[in-house]
Amino acid sequence: MHAAGPGSIIIFHDGRDGKGGDRAATVKAVTLVVNQLHERSYSFVTVDRLLDVPAYQAPAGQPARE
Repeated sequence: MHAAGPGSIIIFHDGRDGKGGDRAATVKAVTLVVNQLHERSYSFVTVDRLLDVPAYQAPAGQPARE
């Protein structure tokens, strides 16, 4: 929280094996962080908007995701 600043990107890692599982702790953490940063007048945008790049560009030769 103390390192957050204009243009910061917040990443939450909720597992190391990618096999799913209980994500309740991550959901709680995201809620706390978003609420606290809103109280400090921060707003949130997606990374593509922050970097002014198109979202979800598929690599050459691969179909785009929907």
